[in-house]
Amino acid sequence: MSVKADPVKIREIAAKIKKMGEKGGETKQKAKDADIDPYLWGALGYATVMLPVMYNSVSDEIYEHLDMMVEGFESAVTKLGKCADAYEHDDNQGKADLDSMRTILEQRRGR
Repeated sequence: MSVKADPVKIREIAAKIKKMGEKGGETKQKAKDADIDPYLWGALGYATVMLPVMYNSVSDEIYEHLDMMVEGFESAVTKLGKCADAYEHDDNQGKADLDSMRTILEQRRGR
């Protein structure tokens, strides 16, 4: 079985995921900007169905969910970066090891 991983492509995927996380943060900010000022609910909104309390409960859950999404995206970006670094290190180390072996073999041939 052979595994081929391209660190450049892994980093490209990480960059795309980072943009998704940024979008999540922007979405949260837009949602917060759209929050309704408690004054605007008026006496009727408070007196009849406690609409502002219900609204705030739901919006808080949405903000929490968006935070979790952004944290997940950030975690994925970090892990993919480490993954790309590890593959790149291993590739470079493997190349260096092969170059070293070739040098040793060439030296022995030249004896």
